[in-house]
Amino acid sequence: MVESDAKMFFDELESLGLDMSGGKDAVICDAFHQEIRPDCDWLQMGKYKQGTIAWIEGEEVKTIIGPPGWDPEVQRLNYATIEEAAKRLKYLRNDDNVQVFWDTVAEREVFVGRTQVPLDMLFQQAGAIVTANLRNPGSSPAPAEAAIELQRAIEMLETVVERAPDSWRAHWMLGKAWHALGKSELAFVSLSKAFELEKQESVIPRELCGICLELGRGNEAVRVSEHAIGLEPQNPELLGNLAIAHLIDGKHKEAETTIDAALKQNQNDPVNQALRRIITEVVKGRRTQPRNLFDLTGARKS
Repeated sequence: MVESDAKMFFDELESLGLDMSGGKDAVICDAFHQEIRPDCDWLQMGKYKQGTIAWIEGEEVKTIIGPPGWDPEVQRLNYATIEEAAKRLKYLRNDDNVQVFWDTVAEREVFVGRTQVPLDMLFQQAGAIVTANLRNPGSSPAPAEAAIELQRAIEMLETVVERAPDSWRAHWMLGKAWHALGKSELAFVSLSKAFELEKQESVIPRELCGICLELGRGNEAVRVSEHAIGLEPQNPELLGNLAIAHLIDGKHKEAETTIDAALKQNQNDPVNQALRRIITEVVKGRRTQPRNLFDLTGARKS
């Protein structure tokens, strides 16, 4: 019922060894546009009463086979372009692999059968759970009552990244889900993949920097933090992150220079003011050199 599902099945057949070049072994019959793609010389398609049928080229049609309940005398399917559907259909819910919409023109529910739960729906459902349970780097993981929901979101997001491995958003959201559970190593893997796929979104290196700081990877935190600052050079929060990265990496002079630059941009920033005091205490030996972000925040790791 949805072309993207047909295309996915088409690609699956090809992966199993069928020759799909030039419509040799299989084609897609599009009842909406009344066309066969790609063109081939072995199949015909046409209208039969209120339905659409396909048959082998040159053969006489004697028997028509359809799904249970199909009646060529009655047209039960409504076709629409993507643009038309977007204008008049409002998404309501998923019933297993059936999407349910409200048709604002006909004022009734309509149903779209899917071979698999759509990736965008999985992403939205999982994203809502993760967003409701986000935690700041260096803070305690989500409480136990949220862990079950987060695990469900992770399962959905793992399906998304398996079927859409080049989606940086899916990898990023999966990393945030692992982070919410306190699984920093797994969060690092997912956010690193998102960073590998997309270099122009400052939110990725910003969040990845926080994970590196939790893990005590100061040098790596410096690298990704500098990349984030290159995208947003006037962001004092990012400069503060870089100062922490230098501090955890043991580069005290660089930490002082960076936090001073951050305070020049916003001298009233309470977070960076507190960070300046911490850096001074470490430099003067009044505070132990932090190994990771948890040493600074005092929060439990897991």
